Amino acid sequence: MMKLHEFTLIASGLDPEAEDFEDRFETGCDDATLSFQKGVIILEFSREAVSFSKAVASAWTSAAPAP
Repeated sequence: MMKLHEFTLIASGLDPEAEDFEDRFETGCDDATLSFQKGVIILEFSREAVSFSKAVASAWTSAAPAP
């Protein structure tokens, strides 16, 4: 059964002025609110998943930069 999990990811080292910055979060992060605080990027998620760990892993994969 899927449950709704709420959590926050904090990111640094990304340039919010980059052309592709918003594109990075549009796909796969439509369940997150994006904000900036003290020079870091805050992604607040409300993600459905079977478990908390799967929700966080899925969000991390969606938000992480491509290799």
